[in-house]
Amino acid sequence: MPPLYTLLRFTALGVAGSGLTSWGYAQRASALTSSILERPDAATADAVASMQLQDQGIPWEIECDDFHHGYQTNTIQLQILRLRAEYAAPSGEKSPVIRIVAFFPGVSSSIVYEHLTNVPLRRGWDCNYTNFEQFPGNCPSTLSEAHAPRRPFEAVAKMHPCCSGDVCTLVPDVASVVLDDYGWFTHRVGGPLLRRFGLADRLFQYERISYAYNFGKGAAIKSGESSTANKMYDVLFSGSKRTREAASIAAPPLRAWLQANREAVPCEEVDVNFQHILLMPIADAEAQMFRNPDRLRALCTMGSMLDEVSTKLVYDMWKDTQQRVSDGAAPSPGTLLVMTSANNVGIPGLLPRWAQRTILSTMSHKAYSLLLKACWEHSSQGGSA
Repeated sequence: MPPLYTLLRFTALGVAGSGLTSWGYAQRASALTSSILERPDAATADAVASMQLQDQGIPWEIECDDFHHGYQTNTIQLQILRLRAEYAAPSGEKSPVIRIVAFFPGVSSSIVYEHLTNVPLRRGWDCNYTNFEQFPGNCPSTLSEAHAPRRPFEAVAKMHPCCSGDVCTLVPDVASVVLDDYGWFTHRVGGPLLRRFGLADRLFQYERISYAYNFGKGAAIKSGESSTANKMYDVLFSGSKRTREAASIAAPPLRAWLQANREAVPCEEVDVNFQHILLMPIADAEAQMFRNPDRLRALCTMGSMLDEVSTKLVYDMWKDTQQRVSDGAAPSPGTLLVMTSANNVGIPGLLPRWAQRTILSTMSHKAYSLLLKACWEHSSQGGSA
């Protein structure tokens, strides 16, 4: 499924069918070996390969930019970028790599997370979702296994000794937990704007897993155990054609559920090669991002969650937030969202580029406004994520 509104869901719209794919980039993508996942199986191969495309120094192009105005309260804080290469699946089908970066002032990362991933909450604010539900049964999970894609905090975080009796080991000061809302999901995206361009509803079916992080000096944490104020999240989606086929073979009830969703209404199914959402708490948006253009640019154009350099950038930024909060210096708090995806949404190649940009920008800005409004209302009512 991938979240932030149709926008977030239809995120790949802006670049489908473009001619920016480079054969040289595609060759490097297929040859690249991950230090995290050396041999991904069929269920995660597309997710890993498409994510790694971000780690090859390929430039990003800005499609839409509200950040150049600087930090201004009560204004949309959003940037949309596109990688100058597309992900080419073994079948030859190509998917654009799109990134949406947004700052949500005055709301915690936990509240944003809940409104993006919780089925009832998402249905309540996202008017572009014509359907959203979770598979009710049990089936094998590929994203929760030991070899699943994970952020390499062990390589960049500060280490602390963790002792048991006379035996001590060094562990990172970042504690993580897999949240218990993982599983298979489906949602459809549609609306008047898409129909205006002759586009049918798009069906997204994918497995989703979420990691929550706290600074814990190496101590293990459990879901919901500690304060949500400074939690950071990685949310990963995987639902390519190969992924869905592998999951269907392993779980016949899931296969029947996926097929029923395809037949429910006329729609076109999307290949969700990967979608990743980073939610990072911010203490002072002006000082940490908008008065530091180099850091802001680095965050907008960084590599994947598998990349050590990008993880170090994220770790340092998050650590800075923690220190500012501890010092009582949080004049403009909020949550930074970085959502990246490689989804083949099947946009006709003849659809003009201006139309693609119009759809993506319009949906993204509307989604931002609706999500921020829902989060603010939740916070003002004293709701807890």
